[in-house]
Amino acid sequence: MKRRVFLTLLVSDEEKAILERLAEETGGGGMSAYVRRMIRQEAMRLGLVPARTATAPEAEAVTA
Repeated sequence: MKRRVFLTLLVSDEEKAILERLAEETGGGGMSAYVRRMIRQEAMRLGLVPARTATAPEAEAVTA
């Protein structure tokens, strides 16, 4: 099992509401799942990590 650590984000009420809505409209899973998807997607886009197959759950597109 992968070790997980906590990350705290300081956001405004408006940013939190936007994040909640983005998480809901992109398949649910909550805000943490959405942020993790955004991190993985951006890392792949920048070439920091290898791109995964389109069928992998981690490769889901994050649409805003």
